[in-house]
Amino acid sequence: MAEENAVATVVTAQQVKDLVFDNSQKIGEFRLVMKQDIKRARFAAEKRTIRMTEGDELKDMIAKANFEEKALQVQYEASLAALKERQAQELEGVTDPIELQELKLAQQAEFNKFIGRDDKVVKIQNKAQMLDLKERQAKETEEFAARKATALEGLSEEEAKVKSDELKAEEKALNKNHKHEEALLVMKQRQLYASTGYYVSKQRNHKSSQKRNRIIANTSIYVGLTIISLLWLLPFVFILLQSLRTETYHGVSGYLLLIDREYDEFGNVISRHWNVGWDNYAALFKTSENNFLKWYLNTFIIAVCTAVGQTIMVLLVSYGLSRLRFRGRKMLMNVMLVLGMFPGFLTMIILYWMLSDMGLTQSGAVGGIILVNIASSGMGYYVCKGYFDTIPKTLDEAARVDGATRAGVFFKVIIPMSGSIIIYVILTAFMGPWADYIFASYIAFGEESSYNVAVGLYTWLTKDQINSMYTEFCAGGVLVAIPVTVLFMCLQRFYVEGVTGGAVKG
Repeated sequence: MAEENAVATVVTAQQVKDLVFDNSQKIGEFRLVMKQDIKRARFAAEKRTIRMTEGDELKDMIAKANFEEKALQVQYEASLAALKERQAQELEGVTDPIELQELKLAQQAEFNKFIGRDDKVVKIQNKAQMLDLKERQAKETEEFAARKATALEGLSEEEAKVKSDELKAEEKALNKNHKHEEALLVMKQRQLYASTGYYVSKQRNHKSSQKRNRIIANTSIYVGLTIISLLWLLPFVFILLQSLRTETYHGVSGYLLLIDREYDEFGNVISRHWNVGWDNYAALFKTSENNFLKWYLNTFIIAVCTAVGQTIMVLLVSYGLSRLRFRGRKMLMNVMLVLGMFPGFLTMIILYWMLSDMGLTQSGAVGGIILVNIASSGMGYYVCKGYFDTIPKTLDEAARVDGATRAGVFFKVIIPMSGSIIIYVILTAFMGPWADYIFASYIAFGEESSYNVAVGLYTWLTKDQINSMYTEFCAGGVLVAIPVTVLFMCLQRFYVEGVTGGAVKG
């Protein structure tokens, strides 16, 4: 009798989870009904009574559900302990290793099924249910096809057409019903096994695989970016080290700091001299030995004048093309777009002869370079015009109603709202001539006093001077890079805003 009671009290984990799921579903439905009833009785006199009564009923229902769950949980723990004890007793009398291994596998499968974590059982049950549904639907489809063929026999053409339309509608409804049945079965399977270990483990495995893949992807990206950064920074580090290199007449060299010792005939140290790598930078500003300071000043003048002139020109052209509508506007934009596709150095020969006739080459190369850079800047209106297009035209119209002129609208409305695009134009206009070599070397050829810093430093790399001037060349390269780097880092935020704001028309 005791054994029968023990068997009757065996409770699996699935039964516990089903009870929790059913209770939570019933409590949720009861909450919904209670809210609807209270809403209907919102303006009734017995509103407070209904709330108190149904609130107490809900509390009683939750307490009853909790009591049932706890009781079933106690039974489940007792059943689990009995299962473990029985499996331990079965293992005690087995001595054969193969039989022992098979018994352990069977016990593990039994244990997984008992605690609701047998994934294979869940998969097989789901597949079997889906196959049964598919077979039944296939039979229904075959029966409908046979009935359709029978129904169309012996009918006239018009009757067959009408009957065929009816059957098509019925077939469409049957297919739709089959899809609904499949979706309903999948939903029921998910609801039924939502609290089992199968979906828990499946979700956990999915999350862990996602996390592992994300870690692998991020690690690969970081490694790749680190390698690219090192390759990109390596030339700059090399130039910086070379600019700090120190040398002595003994042929000894080092970086940043070097001790030069003098010895007597007996090998004793007579004196020590400290050679600091800053000597390379100091040598650049000795005007008696080179024209680096003059080249640097020429470059600065060209870059500043070009930045100011190009900014004014680009803003005016962009505003005119964005706000004004005149005959030939689209054709002008298309022509400038086509001309911008050709590289600028194709016009170098004709530009040289034109500037030569005006005396703006060689000794006057600085003015010639500024003139060419400003005169050709109008065709770079694309980004700036796109930014102006994002500014609402209603602001222009409101200013015009208040009596503002076109120039007033431009200076008092458009310019104050276009700080980021103005910074973008200034930066691009400044960086272009700062590193220009091709056009500057062509216009100022043979006149050292008119070189910019790029052309001047390149003259130190000839066969005659590279051995003696290479470290100074590297120091000059570092000094050339500092202003642009600092300027770009300080104004990077405005630069990005200008590019993104003018990239797409609003």
